Amino acid sequence: MTRVHYYNGDHVESHYSFLHSSKPRHFISAIICSIPLILIDCFGPEQDIPIDPVEHPYYTISGQVIYALDNSVVPFSSVSVVMEILIQGDWVDQRLSTADNNGYFQIDSLYRGQYRIEATREGVSKFSKSIVMMQYSDREYDIIIPAPPNLVFDGNITRCSDAVNLSEVQLSLRPTEIENGGVLGVQTEITNSIGNFQFRNLYAGAYRFIAIKGYYTGISQAVYIPDNGETYFELDFCMNGSSSP
Repeated sequence: MTRVHYYNGDHVESHYSFLHSSKPRHFISAIICSIPLILIDCFGPEQDIPIDPVEHPYYTISGQVIYALDNSVVPFSSVSVVMEILIQGDWVDQRLSTADNNGYFQIDSLYRGQYRIEATREGVSKFSKSIVMMQYSDREYDIIIPAPPNLVFDGNITRCSDAVNLSEVQLSLRPTEIENGGVLGVQTEITNSIGNFQFRNLYAGAYRFIAIKGYYTGISQAVYIPDNGETYFELDFCMNGSSSP
């Protein structure tokens, strides 16, 4: 009994071939004679096995850079994309482009994946946002550079045990995801003598609020500043601990 493997175009199949012979030499001769047939069946022209697989296709992202404040085009902006997550193909290095005098840009040779797209122009706010190229097609994407930030985040820091205001608490506000693609660095402030604080010129989005003071237990909390037409957002915090060791 001999097990024979062959490729039928979709997958490999196995069959058992029974060779009967009353004499050992006839059995051996039958096996030897069947080898060419097996080789033809396995490696013959009918199996149609691709030698060089088709490469993953490239795609293009293109669009226009526009300034949200007055809906004007932003010519000669520097546009870049950096791959964050690969979906299909190979990892892509940073791709760069410069918009023309009408604000149009195009970046080629991109595989399917998630990218961080950024745009900068001297004298205009920056733009940075994650986008996904999921479809098997090119993508059109207009970059809307946001107007200067104008939201205010206001609050108060107290001691949790007796609600006594804490002065000179070191505060920081770290952006984690700005909704409109605006770019902000880490904002820092210090509470005043009655524990009040205020962060100005913020975009709507998610932030990490951190407060530290001496021997008090620090605060590290996610906060969300909405874009609901209001330019003022208030939130109070309290800190545990004592001012002495």
